[in-house]
Amino acid sequence: MLGVDLAAEDPRTADGRALIGELNRAMLALYPESAWPFVTAEQLADGGCFVVARERGAALGCGGLMPVEPGEMEVTRMYLRPEARGRRISSAILAALEHEARRRGAKRLVLETGPRQPEAIRLYERKGFARSGPFGPHQEHPLSLFYAKALP
Repeated sequence: MLGVDLAAEDPRTADGRALIGELNRAMLALYPESAWPFVTAEQLADGGCFVVARERGAALGCGGLMPVEPGEMEVTRMYLRPEARGRRISSAILAALEHEARRRGAKRLVLETGPRQPEAIRLYERKGFARSGPFGPHQEHPLSLFYAKALP
């Protein structure tokens, strides 16, 4: 991962919107039957956190945090461009989000992913997330898998 920089950025920038748009299209390709609303750049900018991974200035991927309830934050909008995969950049983004969540006083992280995303499932389980139930606005659904992780 040498040469990759991670930083919190405004998700409403051109790069932020491009990454979020690519993620939205990827999710709709995997789950065309879903009609779930996606977390927007505006929502992330209003109380959340958005981390971008860059190499030589080029945006490679992103991840976000949204408050759910006191002491709990949701990991959301995790995405890595296909050409950057396999380099552990997603692990670094997730670690940066965990650090920021702790800094903000979170005691627990939660997330939603889907059964058609085996790479994401492996990442979250490798990083200590365990299956859990729905949280916040999310409800049980056959295309939803929920995970949680206590933050020490």
